[in-house]
Amino acid sequence: MDPYKTLRIQPGASESEVRKAFRQLALQYHPDVCRGNNCGVQFSRINEAYDIVMSNLREETTSRDIYESYDQGIDEPMRGLNDDWDMWEEWMGWEGAGIRDYTSHINPYI
Repeated sequence: MDPYKTLRIQPGASESEVRKAFRQLALQYHPDVCRGNNCGVQFSRINEAYDIVMSNLREETTSRDIYESYDQGIDEPMRGLNDDWDMWEEWMGWEGAGIRDYTSHINPYI
């Protein structure tokens, strides 16, 4: 089953063209409107084709957005890495990192 043939659109159709074609076919083959034997099956095929085409369109746009966000600047992904290192070191207490003191974790109910 080719979803583009089912929706009667070209493979390079835009999102608005896909929606327009889906609405026209959904109105034509909706089980409440259509009185033929095959209307319910055709309506479900139209819905499946619409879901497939729209998911393909959304995947293309999200992958494009992901790659564009990496191209914004060289230093952008590293922003904030060295800014808070002193606070992190103070909070973690690196000077005593080798000492393991679990006295505060003792369960008093054992």
